[in-house]
Amino acid sequence: MAEDESRDSQSAREYLASEDVNVDRMLSDGMQKIKRALMEAEAKMTEAEMLSSASAVERATKWVDDLLSKVDFSFADFVKKEELVVSFRSLESLSDADKRAILIRYFTLRFSNEKKDKD
Repeated sequence: MAEDESRDSQSAREYLASEDVNVDRMLSDGMQKIKRALMEAEAKMTEAEMLSSASAVERATKWVDDLLSKVDFSFADFVKKEELVVSFRSLESLSDADKRAILIRYFTLRFSNEKKDKD
């Protein structure tokens, strides 16, 4: 069976060559088109992931800004409640900008993971 396929393949090559078709060039061009299509598909996937990530960052930023605007919000209580691991000895020494950045990263990851779980 493999012998038949090999013979058929060789016969096809010979026929195409007799018709002035450059099989090697055709295969090379075809492989280049396939590689280009794969690269374009990967680029589209990356772009979609980046847009999704940007959407998560935007959503997280709004969420955090709303959270921080609440009078009764306590960063220390939030860290304990959510069991966040924050690599600072004293949470009180963090600036408001540091706290905001930590919260945005946390909610961005959370929202991104929620989206992945839905997909």
